[in-house]
Amino acid sequence: MLISITKSNYSAQLALAILLALGLWIPNFFSDTPPQIADSPTFLYSLLFDWVQNHILLAKLIAFVCVMLQAFMLTELVRTHSLSKNPMFVGLVYVVLMSAQSDWQIIQPFLISNFFVIGAFLYLFKIYDRKEPYEYVFNVTFLLALASLLTASLLPLGIVAFWVFVSYSISRWREWFIAIIGFAFPFFVLFLWASLTENMEVFADFHIPLTALDTFWRMPEITVWMQVFIPIVFLLTLAGLGFSRFQAKYNEISQRKKNTAMMLGLLWTFGVTMVLSQSVFPLYLATLFVFSAFFIAEWFCQSKRKWLPELMLYVFILVAFGVQYL
Repeated sequence: MLISITKSNYSAQLALAILLALGLWIPNFFSDTPPQIADSPTFLYSLLFDWVQNHILLAKLIAFVCVMLQAFMLTELVRTHSLSKNPMFVGLVYVVLMSAQSDWQIIQPFLISNFFVIGAFLYLFKIYDRKEPYEYVFNVTFLLALASLLTASLLPLGIVAFWVFVSYSISRWREWFIAIIGFAFPFFVLFLWASLTENMEVFADFHIPLTALDTFWRMPEITVWMQVFIPIVFLLTLAGLGFSRFQAKYNEISQRKKNTAMMLGLLWTFGVTMVLSQSVFPLYLATLFVFSAFFIAEWFCQSKRKWLPELMLYVFILVAFGVQYL
């Protein structure tokens, strides 16, 4: 019922997204308990947002605006490149994902990184139709490097971008050189700054801790509802991945390549996030939501078994509210 009403009506989807966002964020706006900030934020995040701990309410309000803007950016990404027949539904799912946990409802490194990730994929998928995509190639790698400076676990997205360059048959050396320059430039600027200020320890954010796998399973205390929500998100994402791969054979080759890029972005980010985030893995799940939202929305809207996606959508929303209110 809910899917059938909203998936063909943009206004209904927009209204539902706003209502769900407000409903999920209201408890956090009135909460006195400060959300958990990332244990070891990267240097760039610390430099830009050192004031977050002292201005919690303002940080929450800005984070709310960021999530809504990112939902519209994600919708535009999906609509512009025809990745889904229901682009606004992808934004709606993203809003629910990013709003389900109070620790995600504040300015976190991964929240700001998601702007750069969405922007990078907007440029990435434009390369396919360009004969000389120099500007787009530079923008993709530059934005992904900026995302990595804020959230180190997003570094593998650079590998995804270069894989897409190969699949799009980018063969001229100038384009590859520009791509490498775009990715290296932010790190080079950081290296120059660190050298001048004798502060080379800023690069400690970008190594993979050898003890990470030992400490990964020592999760922080999370609520029962959150313990239910995380497996639901994983199951829905897997269902969406399977459905997307099955449908790929009916799509044009350009669409198959774009879907594969989204899938690789999800899998690479998930794998490295497991290692780098260590004992705050639930906090860093939000780095996956740009990709998860796309696959979950696809399964909700395109699956032929209408009753099951409808049921799971209600469960998905209700459990998200359970995390916030119970």
